[in-house]
Amino acid sequence: MRAVLVALLATTTGVACKIDLDEFEEVRLCEEGSAAVCREAVNHSEFEWLQDNLFSTNCSGDDCHGVPVNGQPPGGKLVLAKGFAYATLLGKAADAPGEPPLVASQYTDDHKLVQPGAPNRSYLLYMMRGVTQEQGVPRFTAPPDDPGFMPPNSKPLCCQKLDAVSRWIEAGALP
Repeated sequence: MRAVLVALLATTTGVACKIDLDEFEEVRLCEEGSAAVCREAVNHSEFEWLQDNLFSTNCSGDDCHGVPVNGQPPGGKLVLAKGFAYATLLGKAADAPGEPPLVASQYTDDHKLVQPGAPNRSYLLYMMRGVTQEQGVPRFTAPPDDPGFMPPNSKPLCCQKLDAVSRWIEAGALP
């Protein structure tokens, strides 16, 4: 029965999405205007696509995680602009050989921003509301009210983009 409900909801919404079948609620459906890129996200898990369709479009504005000015990131403390994001998230340039040193979260000593192969250990995915506090291994610590969850003062990202981030991390967070 549940499989039928998932298939029915995927067919009626035109996109695959996380569904809470116990409550029969669709979670984070794509909003009008962004539906095309959300539908496209179901086919991607590579960093370049995430950079172009998530970090550059949803995160790296002048007030958030954009290009550093005078050596300082604007607003947010992470620089997610093109050419900076991979090193910011993993501690190395995309073309650098060897294993990344992994970047610790600023809000907890228990998690790295991105833990390759482990979405439930990656604080980035939690901050973006891609996994819940309880799904964290170990359990995630809530971020402070400032900055809060990402994107701030905005609706959550569509689940398809979050799933793409999760798949990228699960696959090893490759450049």
